Parts: sequence; structure tokens; C-alpha cells
Amino acid sequence: METLRAIVTRRKTLKYKPSGPLSKTARTDLLRAAMSAPSAGKKKPWHFVVLEEDEALRELTGLLRERDSLHSAAMATVVCADAKEQEHMGHWAIDCSAATQNLILAAHDKGLGSAWLRIFPSKSRMKVVGEFLDLPDHVSAFSVVFVGEAKQPLTERAAALQAERAHWGRW
Repeated sequence: METLRAIVTRRKTLKYKPSGPLSKTARTDLLRAAMSAPSAGKKKPWHFVVLEEDEALRELTGLLRERDSLHSAAMATVVCADAKEQEHMGHWAIDCSAATQNLILAAHDKGLGSAWLRIFPSKSRMKVVGEFLDLPDHVSAFSVVFVGEAKQPLTERAAALQAERAHWGRW
């Protein structure tokens, strides 16, 4: 899929077809895309916790108080930030955003649906997910991306250009 088309046609998927796990190649490709994101000082402060078992997906969905339909995804990847691996204080959030975006775009490229759920900056969400995953104290949960075969076909949407939000030269 061409990059611009992937960016403007990707959409959040909240309902997934029950299916088996993704192929090892697909999982590897998604993680490789996430790990190819730019990062401040090339520190790449991210770690990824991949969940594929139904019970773990169901429990994570419940902990986040999200839609029950998400637990039927083939996998969820929790993007985590290691505070010890950042160039400048707080840059891990920007780096993990880029990694999360790459992951959802790679899923879309493979014809899979995805849903990016925010964990950071909610301290309560970060705590509950950190405890669930047994994260070390210096590692924080940033986001979770559910991925799977969309229950409904992924349809293209018109990408809206909001001309009033673009400023040329100066405000």
C-alpha cells in the first residue's frame, strides 16, 4: 500500500473476527515497523509486550474498561517506555507515539484492523497496566494497540483537509 493512502485511509477498528493468532511473519513485521520509528538521540526507549491469549486480552480489555469486542482481536501490543533509555527527560512519550503510529500503519498495510488505546498520561491506567504486566518501576505503559481481522470490511474514508488549520509563512 502506498504510504499516503495508508495514512489517509486508516481507521480505528473496534470489532474483530474470531481468528487464530497472526502469523509469525505478520507479528514480526508489525514489531519491526514499530521499532523503526524515529527517536530522540536514537535511544529507542521502547519495549513491547505482546499478548495473544484470549484470557489475557479479555483481562486487559476489562482493566482498561474498554469495549468487550476488543478482546476478540488476534493480539494486543502494549507499547512501554523505559525511562532509563531516553535522551532527554520526557522524550519517551514522543518516541512511543511514533512507534505506536508505525505499528497501526503497518497493520493497515497488511489489511488488518487496529485500535490504538491511550494509557499515558493517565496515572491510574499506567498503574493498572504496569501491575498487570509486572513492569519494572522504570518502565511505563504508554499505549496498547489491538490488532486483528476486522469484522466489517475496512472501507476508505475521505481524508478531510482542514484548510483553516494550515498557516503558510506565519500564523
